[in-house]
Amino acid sequence: MIARRIAAGLVAVLLAAAPARAASIDLGQAQIAALAAASAGRHAEALELARAILRVSPGDAFAQYVIGTVMLWQGHPREAMQAGQGAFHAAGSKVQKHESARLVATAALQGDKPLLARYWLRHAADAAPDPTRRAGAERALAALRAATPWSAQLRFGIQPSSNVNAGASSRHNVIDGVPLTGLLSDDAMALPGVVGTLDARLGYRLRRTEASETQVSLSLGLRAVELEGRPTTETRGPSGEIVETEISNSSFGASSAELGLRHSIATPAKGGSVALDLAAGRAWSAGAVAYDYLRLGADRSPAGHGFFYGAGFEQRAAPGTGRDQSIASLRGGWRGVASNGTGFTLSLGLRHVEADRANARGDAVSAQISVQPARQIGPVGLSASFGLSYSDFPDYTLGFISVPGGRQETLGFAELDLWLPNASYAGFAPQVKLRALETRSNVSSFERRELSVSIGFRSNF
Repeated sequence: MIARRIAAGLVAVLLAAAPARAASIDLGQAQIAALAAASAGRHAEALELARAILRVSPGDAFAQYVIGTVMLWQGHPREAMQAGQGAFHAAGSKVQKHESARLVATAALQGDKPLLARYWLRHAADAAPDPTRRAGAERALAALRAATPWSAQLRFGIQPSSNVNAGASSRHNVIDGVPLTGLLSDDAMALPGVVGTLDARLGYRLRRTEASETQVSLSLGLRAVELEGRPTTETRGPSGEIVETEISNSSFGASSAELGLRHSIATPAKGGSVALDLAAGRAWSAGAVAYDYLRLGADRSPAGHGFFYGAGFEQRAAPGTGRDQSIASLRGGWRGVASNGTGFTLSLGLRHVEADRANARGDAVSAQISVQPARQIGPVGLSASFGLSYSDFPDYTLGFISVPGGRQETLGFAELDLWLPNASYAGFAPQVKLRALETRSNVSSFERRELSVSIGFRSNF
């Protein structure tokens, strides 16, 4: 009874306060009384206090949190989410942000919005004021991921590049062992510009047991190019005259759509899991259908560190073009940790292509090493990758010229990945990738160099 009288008095004082005198009112006492009323189940009293505080101090994070809490207890998830989001954005401390984000996540679950709940649990982990509460939010996020059949991923990036079209480094087309020399068109040369990429994936778990899981997914990919300046190339007009034609950005665009099915089987005796994949999709290039494909795959992954390996087969069909291909691949490697905590991954790959067109038939072998230090360098997290690949196309021809010994190609690259873990939003940290690539070939039109910078985001957890 005494607590109710004090609360009623505070409400009266708050409502009577003029804006000019708002700073003299003890909001802290009113906030404590509102929380005490809410905790004691006196919801009407708590709401009255919280709304009175908002009249004196619009946007007050504590008052909005109290309203959200009461709405949650009363079974109004939508109103609870609205108040919790307001409290989160108005919060003046990590503790307030953390608790407000957990409130919104709980309300989203009550409203049967598991994907939204996962998003706000990411906010809760990101804003956690200490490692214990961060770990608790991450555990809740992991548990919700495991319990929710739906999953969603979205990745995007912007990549300024010196060679957006994989063009040649030299205008002269020289074939080793052939005394003839050709000239490449402007659109076959390396063109600078900016590449934008967007990849989205929506998954749904069909079945899950202690030993296995089956998931279906829909994936979409998009690549768009903005060329630097307005480059042109020479073409012949209807009367045979030479015409300067602007090179279109869309000539280097690409997109894809894929429907996939994945079945994972746990292997407790050895640790890790085995996954079987089936996917069907379509790829577009320069606005036209490039090919349809069907892909099968099998992979073995360790639970932590150790060997991984897999195999795949892909059938590509491009009706009416003579560009059908059958692609078989093998891959494997080792994932481990050095004594100083540095993580590393070594991987090898083999690829064999059978095709109707002689130029597409060939084999390739690749190797890559990736390293990630255990500690940040100041505020920056980093990892580095280095790779080499060798490709052989034994039946390659260029026009009427059969390339002696076929076409061979060696590619090397180095990539440095930098990100700021402590500057994240909802657990997504800004990321920059620096990449250098060079290709050597006995057919000079396939020799190229590229320097690029990719800007995007990566998940901290």
